[in-house]
Order: sequence, then structure tokens, then C-alpha cells
Amino acid sequence: MLRFLKNTQQNSLHQSYFSCHRRFKHEPRKQVRSFSTIDMNPMIDEKDWLKVVGHLESFESNRDQLLKQSREIQKRCKQATYLLHKGNILEAAVLLVETEALAAASQNLVAAHPSMREGALSFAMEEYVQALLYKLFLEEGRLAKCSEVPLVEPEEYLAGVLNFTEELSRYAVHRATQRDTNAVQRCRELVDAVMGQFMQFDLRNSSLRRKYDGLKYTLKKLENTLYELSLVEGPSGQVPPAPT
Repeated sequence: MLRFLKNTQQNSLHQSYFSCHRRFKHEPRKQVRSFSTIDMNPMIDEKDWLKVVGHLESFESNRDQLLKQSREIQKRCKQATYLLHKGNILEAAVLLVETEALAAASQNLVAAHPSMREGALSFAMEEYVQALLYKLFLEEGRLAKCSEVPLVEPEEYLAGVLNFTEELSRYAVHRATQRDTNAVQRCRELVDAVMGQFMQFDLRNSSLRRKYDGLKYTLKKLENTLYELSLVEGPSGQVPPAPT
């Protein structure tokens, strides 16, 4: 009797299973909505969004190229400055011509995205100004005008001038080892003149302001160098007063 009831229950379960299987098998499947596609919404201009996407893609691509070119500009400018300190003006001039070509190509990249100039390219152009000013000083003994430095913004020119005064200080130290007092004096006079011009500006808290704050230390260093030279060259027993 027990075996009969057990077999009856098993047969009932099998019949229920196959009945459900046949019913679901023949029922049409419901379409599942795909979330991989974007529904067209009449409240949103899809073409306008595509333009925004294209703008950002162009920005990213141009920025990558600009970073690479900015590094090349800085590399060549540093090499040119090193060569100028070694007295190889002609080799430095070749590097600066190459740098100008790279800077011109960079201008085309930032034409569509002017905000990209800030940062890497701007810093690279400051290095370019520094090297070019140093070269012209060695050749003509003067500070190049902003109009003589192509492809730079006024702020980049001013930052480059401040960088140049540091190179001028290094040049003066080298000339002092040769007892060239006149050269050191010219460097001191130029740095002092630059400081006088910067006093016209109301510089706020910025990288340019921080560079300017270091200018007085550069001037002080040049004055100390001149004082030390005067001690070496002065008459025996007479010590000139220290600069204030």
C-alpha cells in the first residue's frame, strides 16, 4: 500500500513538471529591453551632444601632442642655455631655431583650445624666452624687447626675463673668476634696471610674483660679487665698505 502511494505521488509530480514545461515552451518570449542603446529623446538635441563629445576627443588628442612638444621645447632650451654658458653661441642658435619651429607648431594646436596654453606650453615658452634673451645679451649686451621674441605672451616674456636674470647671475660668477669686473658690473646694472621696471606692476599672488620676489636676492648676489672683486683689486690696506 505504501509503495502504491509513493508511486502515485511521483507520477503526479512528473505530470505537473511536463505540463509546465510544455506551457512555457509554447508561450512566446517577452522582448527584453536593451540598455546598450540610447533612446532618442525629443527633449535632448542628440547632434549637439555629439559635437560636445567630438570637442572633448579633439581636446584630449591635441593635449597629448602639446605635452610632447612642450617637453621637446624645454629640452632644447635647456641644451641651448648650457651651450651659451660654454660659449657655443652658434650651436645654441641652431637649437633655438628648432625650438621656434616647435613653438609655431604648438600654436596651431592651441588655436582651437586656447586654455591648453596654460601649464606645460606656457612654462616651455618661458624657457624659450630665457634662452633667447641670454643669447642676445651675450651678442649685443642688452635685454631683448618683447616684440623681438616671437610667439610668446606678455606674461611669458616677463617670467622669462626673471629666469634670464638668474642665468645672468651665473654668467657674472663665471666672469668674476676671470676678474672681469666690467662684465659683472654690466650684469648688476641690467638686473637693477629690470627690478626698476617690475616696480611698475601690481603683481598679485602668482608664479610671476614669486619669481619677482627672488629678483632682489639675485641683485644682492651680484652686489656681493662686485664687493668681493673690489677687495681683491683695491689698494693694500684699504677695505671698501660693504654694500647695504
